[in-house]
Amino acid sequence: VSKASVSSSREYLQNIERIRNYYGIDSKNIALEITEFANQGLKKFTHRSLSCGYEVSVDDFASEHSAPGKVIFGVLAGIPQDKYSKVNIKLDRSFVGHIYNRSNPNYNIGKGVFQSFLGFKKDYPTLTLIAEGVENLEVAEYLKNRGVDYGQGFYWQKPMEFNEYVQPKHSEYRLQKSFDF
Repeated sequence: VSKASVSSSREYLQNIERIRNYYGIDSKNIALEITEFANQGLKKFTHRSLSCGYEVSVDDFASEHSAPGKVIFGVLAGIPQDKYSKVNIKLDRSFVGHIYNRSNPNYNIGKGVFQSFLGFKKDYPTLTLIAEGVENLEVAEYLKNRGVDYGQGFYWQKPMEFNEYVQPKHSEYRLQKSFDF
């Protein structure tokens, strides 16, 4: 979801609803990922998206392009508690490398951001925490043991050319449990 999508959220969400209804897609199977550049009108956009039954993810938490205030005031502020389970916060991959390796010169910065990231779970226990950039089992276990719900990264799948991807048949489709800690 880009800045333009947020600013025209009513039309954007109406288009998604038209497509969803046309193809018979259940709203619980739709997740909207908010990019780091979408700022204005996030609270209204989040409310509308959750009202449609969609999941909302905030991408790249604490990356150089994002602002943690966007998460707090744009997405979490004013959302009814029963909707927190439909909200995901994704820790930017740049911090995953910092928090695991004490010899990294940015270890303390990464550790502070990671503690802030984990702190959301304390206040919003049904919120989902996702870590990007998980590249090996040790990091996956480290994150899992500290309360991160999901991971994504090379540990599970390397990037591939678009023409190499094979869409699973509808009858074979299942949740990507390998990403679930």
